[in-house]
Amino acid sequence: MIPGAAGSRIGGAVPLDGELLKEVPRSLADVDVEKLDEDVWRLRLPLPSLSPRSVNAFLLDTLDGLTLVDCGKILGLGWRGLERAFDLAGFRPQQVTTLLLTHLHPDHAEMASTFVERTGARLLRGAGPDACGDLLHDRRVPSSDRRAIATRVGVPEPDVPLMVERTLTDNGQLPTCEADSEITRGYVLRADRGCWELISAKGHSPNQLVLYERRRRWLIGADLAYATSRPFIEWGHTPDPLGEHLDSLERVAALPLELLIPGHGRPDPAPLERLHASHARCLEWVRFAVARLAVGPANAYEVVVGALGDDPNPDVRQTGLSSVLAALDHLRLAGRVEAEDGGDTIRWSLADA
Repeated sequence: MIPGAAGSRIGGAVPLDGELLKEVPRSLADVDVEKLDEDVWRLRLPLPSLSPRSVNAFLLDTLDGLTLVDCGKILGLGWRGLERAFDLAGFRPQQVTTLLLTHLHPDHAEMASTFVERTGARLLRGAGPDACGDLLHDRRVPSSDRRAIATRVGVPEPDVPLMVERTLTDNGQLPTCEADSEITRGYVLRADRGCWELISAKGHSPNQLVLYERRRRWLIGADLAYATSRPFIEWGHTPDPLGEHLDSLERVAALPLELLIPGHGRPDPAPLERLHASHARCLEWVRFAVARLAVGPANAYEVVVGALGDDPNPDVRQTGLSSVLAALDHLRLAGRVEAEDGGDTIRWSLADA
């Protein structure tokens, strides 16, 4: 067990196990490519983690040349894995003229600097903060400040190293790549077979965007809607990220859709069912908070371990804490909960308690 690998027990939560954050070896045999249409390829890039095991990047044949949507992690297979995917698709990375990042999370964007350096492609990303993780894991914030924030939201001292300093396969350690342009509303990638409209989809990330092709009714959905799990909400960069995520789901679900092509996993031919289910799962973070506060005042960490206490994976508790903090902010803005600042720790209670 590494130093700091075991955390404390709160409310029956099992100790955290830092070994679950370590890199998992992957093989080039795990790389796969799927041609979705004459101008769209899905590249499945293995990730060096227990979960998720892979991330999707996409090649789009546009009027301005080949566009790569997302590029994967530099850690693990890194560039070798991406080159293998291009080879399977019948291309070379140097043929790409534009790299577009749906958001800056490391599994989608960590290789951006390397890709731009080796290909000369221009880099586009959505407008918004440079964040590639929640506030507790934002490396632009000094470690001492992040540790202080962790204490204020209720993380006990034995858990702080794993809840703040360690991340899944060292996510977020590399600086964000500077973009040639930040995309705002109305940006379109034009292609012979249809135009990809770029739509802001904040919440999971404050700069996330999705791509909609109206003729085929296709959506490249980034991490807007996972297949089964609750969404991760990136806390600390905007006032109401959970509200933003719910709004993004509702706006996209109002579009005519026949296929959702996600950032992880296979294309989904039932996009509306997936979006509605993700909306319901997003609200589970709110229900967790309300149910715990109905018992009595609690800090955010107590809410998390009450909901996820049986899982020793620090990444599960890290993402859960960020999402619960977003839920508490959402409830506070709606007037449903109140925060009491005890100096060292903030405790929450129902407003009508």
